[in-house]
Amino acid sequence: MRFENRLQPFEMDTGLHLSILPALAVDFADDESTYAHFGFSERSKQSRFFTDLTSANRVVAIPHEGDVPPTSMVDARVVARLFGTVGRDGSLELWHLSVNASHALNDTAAGTRWGVHNLESCAALGDRVTFWRTLTDGKRVTSRNARAHVRGTPNPYAVECLVRCVERLGCPSVRQHDGMPCAQLFHGGYDERTHPATMLLYEALKFERAPGLSHYTWHADFMVPLTHSFETMRDRMRCGLSVV
Repeated sequence: MRFENRLQPFEMDTGLHLSILPALAVDFADDESTYAHFGFSERSKQSRFFTDLTSANRVVAIPHEGDVPPTSMVDARVVARLFGTVGRDGSLELWHLSVNASHALNDTAAGTRWGVHNLESCAALGDRVTFWRTLTDGKRVTSRNARAHVRGTPNPYAVECLVRCVERLGCPSVRQHDGMPCAQLFHGGYDERTHPATMLLYEALKFERAPGLSHYTWHADFMVPLTHSFETMRDRMRCGLSVV
């Protein structure tokens, strides 16, 4: 599938509530279809986040419609969902961040609101694995060249979920869990279907990668404030301009 730049001016809905809850207060998965909803299996590290309850510092952030906090991450009112751990110093380690694809606010309107562009998705291993090529020269996107080729605008509701969570918790730093697939963008051996969208989110918020490492990090003391990057993103979206 080819993804070209079709962006048009867009203003996101800003009336969502954000609930930040302990992992024990949220139902995660109760059947196979729920696991499929998130894209990872019952035996994955992500699913064990909700079953290994030896740690009390596990939190879930859910932007949603309505005043009452959802008790399930797959509630129809949920727009996006984030979960991770909070360290003793208040730093946030991200395990997972995604959107509820069935919610109306996450409709890209055929790529006119946000999305990746100038790339083509390709299938391998009987359509079980997705990888990406550039539209200009057909070059495969890899972990080494992705920052040069991945362009577009991330889902603003996923971005807002992370920004508001960090702001609410007062986190001095944020980093991806380096053992999660989302921290191994465009590395061989993973299905790369969501990798461009994930990279766009962190690039839009001016996260950086530590030298020699693959996961994204952000530090409040010496990096651009997340709220500033988010407002800059919204300004560009209002003009129909690509953010990254």
